[in-house]
Amino acid sequence: MEYGVNAFAGVRGANRPAFLYTQAILGENGIQGRLFLRRTGREEDVCLSPAAGDFDRLSAVEYNGAIYAAVGEYKNGRRTLWICAVEEDKLRYRIAAADGGKWDHPFLCVHEGSLYLACDVRRGDYVDVCVLRLDPDTGEILRTLRPTVRERASCPVLASCGSVLYLAYESFFAGRYHMMVRVLEPHGRSFSQAVEAGCDMVNDNAPSLCGDGEACYLCWENSSPLFEDYGRTPSGEQSGPKIPSYGHGWRVNSRLMLRRLSLREGVLSVELPAFCADREASVFDGTTQDAGEASVFVHEGRLFLVFVENAGHWHYRAVAACAQGDRFVRLQTHEVLLYDRRSPAYAVDGGELILYGETDSWERVEYRASLPEKGCKMPDFRPDRTVKLNTLRGTPGYCVPVREAVDVDGETFSLFWGDVHMHSNISHCSRHPSFHCTNVEEKHRFSRDAGGLDFCLLTDHDPMSDLEWERTVKAADFSNEDGCFTAFSSYEWTNSRVEDFHSYGHYSVIYRSSGKLHRVRDDGFHDLSGLWRELSPGDAMLNPFHPGEGGSPLDWNYFNGTMSRLVEIYQVRGSYEYDGCEFDPRKYGRKITENHSVQFGLNKGCRFGFTGGGEHEGVGLTGVFARSLTRDGIFEAMRQRRTYATTSVHLYAVFFADGCWMGGEIPEPPESVVLRGAVRGSDDIVSVKAVTNLGEIDLMPGYQAGSGTFEADCKTEGVRWIYIRIRQADGNMAWLSPVFLGTDEYKGGAV
Repeated sequence: MEYGVNAFAGVRGANRPAFLYTQAILGENGIQGRLFLRRTGREEDVCLSPAAGDFDRLSAVEYNGAIYAAVGEYKNGRRTLWICAVEEDKLRYRIAAADGGKWDHPFLCVHEGSLYLACDVRRGDYVDVCVLRLDPDTGEILRTLRPTVRERASCPVLASCGSVLYLAYESFFAGRYHMMVRVLEPHGRSFSQAVEAGCDMVNDNAPSLCGDGEACYLCWENSSPLFEDYGRTPSGEQSGPKIPSYGHGWRVNSRLMLRRLSLREGVLSVELPAFCADREASVFDGTTQDAGEASVFVHEGRLFLVFVENAGHWHYRAVAACAQGDRFVRLQTHEVLLYDRRSPAYAVDGGELILYGETDSWERVEYRASLPEKGCKMPDFRPDRTVKLNTLRGTPGYCVPVREAVDVDGETFSLFWGDVHMHSNISHCSRHPSFHCTNVEEKHRFSRDAGGLDFCLLTDHDPMSDLEWERTVKAADFSNEDGCFTAFSSYEWTNSRVEDFHSYGHYSVIYRSSGKLHRVRDDGFHDLSGLWRELSPGDAMLNPFHPGEGGSPLDWNYFNGTMSRLVEIYQVRGSYEYDGCEFDPRKYGRKITENHSVQFGLNKGCRFGFTGGGEHEGVGLTGVFARSLTRDGIFEAMRQRRTYATTSVHLYAVFFADGCWMGGEIPEPPESVVLRGAVRGSDDIVSVKAVTNLGEIDLMPGYQAGSGTFEADCKTEGVRWIYIRIRQADGNMAWLSPVFLGTDEYKGGAV
């Protein structure tokens, strides 16, 4: 049985400082736990939940001597949001405010005697913000407000400032996350149109709000995926293609941004700290990089920030800072290593600031920092923009992309894009400062939004704990939504670094729905035979990653085509197409291990399709032709090998050999086959080649640029496999899964 903590919340009020946390206990029925109240200086914590459950979201506020908490309870891919009232450290009521849906990120605020709950809820392809006004005495919902319509809005926060209630949230549109602000209209029945308060750089995330009676302070994390400065250099002096990161749940060059908001006579003023050089400058002037979530608050006229930052050695640490005129000064604190990028809970106790969080070993930890003497000067602010709210046009909504499709024998197969190789901060390799990975929930959300993906496989390394695996499965189930986004339960099995074990390479274990974690160090699973015995082809796949990677290459002698249907031909390390191929994996200072390339495996008689993966840096994509965007639909398409890999570009491509799908087999091929296909790229197509075990065939003479189609005859004598390689003018490439000829298939060695 494993113990952990799902969420924390701190309460700053007139009474003694308090913290709330949700316990995570992994048992036979999944994650179960309870909600607890912790008072500083008290030996025992108070249990506030009448029954055990998977409580995984938490927000709390104090009002009139009582504590109010919004807590999410996860069950079967859905979440119920409960409102709890605690008086004299006893539970007074517990009411379901939002029941059994895709509810997430609850946030509580008190405004003019009412309790307000903000949250986001998934509605098909969109995620909308919902705000509930509740009676604090009874928990009754007095009004339901829906500020957003057909947006992808997440992580809403509220702050009361005099007679004004502010709402801030992140909204994804036009290719990036925007920091949006709305105010509650005077009549209290709707929110204003949104004002963008963020930067012009990509990805404004994780807002925090606080009010001091005169103004409201907004803090958030700003980061930019690698677009301009990231490229790969192939052989020679010519520069390679620019390969952007699509932000698959990770952030780069993270900085903390701050704004002051004020509303007067219908005009919303957004102001910058005067000490920031421009509107894209960090409050720490670039000295705090790789910052995670932050909280901003005002205490006795002083402005504070509490946040996490990358501490190196695969950890984050909690930091507290206080504004002192023209800068923020870090308080003298003891470093506490945290498990996640989440901002720690905080409270003020006399002259001390208390931070409360979780260590890598899931232990609750508290540390105190002395507050500076009173008199610290608030920063000066200067105008950034002013907006008269009643003159605003509508907020830009999210446009669902139109998917490509092909009709074959009366059936429609749609093209869906996914990343089949991703890591969160569960994987120790992903906690390294250069990778900037985030938690499992963010991985799915960023993949869907910033990545523009239809499906994803989060494949953290198998040394994870059972609790971490349960959280992985849970995140996939919650993110999965038929017809909109597909998420699988998966992990990466690797025994290459286990002493005295034969190295078979790296394999992704993919479950159609859900399944068990089988660690290399578990009895019976240190080699592939244990997985072959345990897993059924109809329910799981074992697909190799980076086969020619120097540290632990794939052992093709143990390739099992029944269980392994796909092989990664391209990812962040480079291409593994053939020995000495273009885009050798120089990123890690490694070359392809000789006799371990994809073509080596094909020539050995192994049959598999192609995938592209992002791993740490979001480079490499997989296109899949499936009947439906569901787990069954994507899984079936992967098993049938209707896939291809690209260098992270959404390049449409498909091909058939005598009507046989790419990835298919022609047991008794005729003397020649007709190769037909289509390709539409993001740049001019400069090369289309059919690659066989006997050589390459240039298809460009038969390529019709206007229609994007190609057609050519291919003699089959001596040919065992055929795949298509495509190159754009900008250097980006695609590899379409092979068609296999004859019956000479390698069946795999015994382990």
